[in-house]
Amino acid sequence: ISPVRELISKLQTRSMLNYFHEDMKYYLSDLNDHGIIVFDTVDMLNSRATELIQLYHSMISNTMNEIMKILAIISTIFMPLSFIVGLYGMNFEYMPELKWHYGYFITIGLMAGLVILMIIYFKKKKYIDKIFYFLFRLFKKIFHAYLPMSFRFKQIIKFLKNNREKIDYIIFEDGMSEMLVLVAKVFPKEKIFSHIHWDGNPDKKVDNSFGTLVPVSDYIGKIWCEKTGRTKESVYVLHNCIDYELFSKKCSEEQKKQLRDKLRIPSDYKVIVYTGRIIEGKGIKELVLAFEKLKESKVLLLIIGSATFGIASMTEYEREVNNLVTNSKKKIRMAGFVKQDDLYKYYNICDLAVMPSIKSEAAGLVGIEMQAAGLPLIATNIGGIPEYTDGKSVMLIDYKENFIEQLRDGIQELLYDSNKMAYMKQCAKINAQKYNLQNYYENFKIMINKFEEKNNAR
Repeated sequence: ISPVRELISKLQTRSMLNYFHEDMKYYLSDLNDHGIIVFDTVDMLNSRATELIQLYHSMISNTMNEIMKILAIISTIFMPLSFIVGLYGMNFEYMPELKWHYGYFITIGLMAGLVILMIIYFKKKKYIDKIFYFLFRLFKKIFHAYLPMSFRFKQIIKFLKNNREKIDYIIFEDGMSEMLVLVAKVFPKEKIFSHIHWDGNPDKKVDNSFGTLVPVSDYIGKIWCEKTGRTKESVYVLHNCIDYELFSKKCSEEQKKQLRDKLRIPSDYKVIVYTGRIIEGKGIKELVLAFEKLKESKVLLLIIGSATFGIASMTEYEREVNNLVTNSKKKIRMAGFVKQDDLYKYYNICDLAVMPSIKSEAAGLVGIEMQAAGLPLIATNIGGIPEYTDGKSVMLIDYKENFIEQLRDGIQELLYDSNKMAYMKQCAKINAQKYNLQNYYENFKIMINKFEEKNNAR
């Protein structure tokens, strides 16, 4: 690009301009401007690529530093033990301590004392939690299971044991549900609520450790009940919520134009948006293939998200999606990871949202977020997604063999029917408002009141 730019500059010198017709001079000027823009753009992209490489190396370096720190702590704990063992493992003939009657017990006591002192020291310095967290992640990765107890969780159990008279209820958030068994030993299980956001790991032992199951959808609740035998009477579905005020924000026309220019979206193109993680169960490949089959030409697919919430790495599935996008004849933009607070800006330049999940979703909150921005939604009729729809703002598509064709037909139908699109936009905001923070709080209060009424009736 640099030599071309130099060549264009030479053509614009006075001596060279005499060889061109007057009309051609304007084109040469435009060509020079384009050359400068391309050169600056390449230079900027080169700088960004360098920054990303440095960031990636920095992240690897930080991870390695953390691992080395943990290994150094473990080595430090065992170092004095190794010294003592090595010292008395020497084969000298005259070592008085070897003949002491209580020598062995004194040595073991000394070693144990050193370990305890070092653990106390490192615990005060907050290093023990780091070691446990490292072992916790390692254990989970190798055995696909959680370690039964952590130092931090021990503190929680101790706190609950000492303050159970002051605590009305415990709401255990979705995650390490195996820990509920330990909580139930120090707190009345009837007053424990288990709030689950996914189908989790239904287990009868865990199920017997709490009183009320609080799933985010009826679909999740049914799965848990089927696998554990829990009765529906002890299940209260509490539908999830979104920050409606955030996602319903509006951008100015100038802000929209700037974002469109940044994403290289022509002003006369309609935009279809997908937001979510780039993983197999989300159906992104199916969406791209459906988009390929569209008859409409002036339409662009915007894919927002990554597989790992912004971490600088790419999975095999992401590479497959990238290859599909690169080889596509249609206009597709990969926006990558976008912060939650900035998503509404992207939704402001879009016309239609798609959530093509091919594996069961517990709730699919991203669909509600996009509706809050006033976007009509096409979603898969799977898992808990239908529970968050009203039949007016969402077009549900069954996941069958001809799913890609159905998805294409649904998108095409809405693109060609502007009246239906306008009606769905109006209904989208009304549906999303049902899942705002205030309504969630009111529903939460109803749940607690019902529980107290039930308790008082006993």
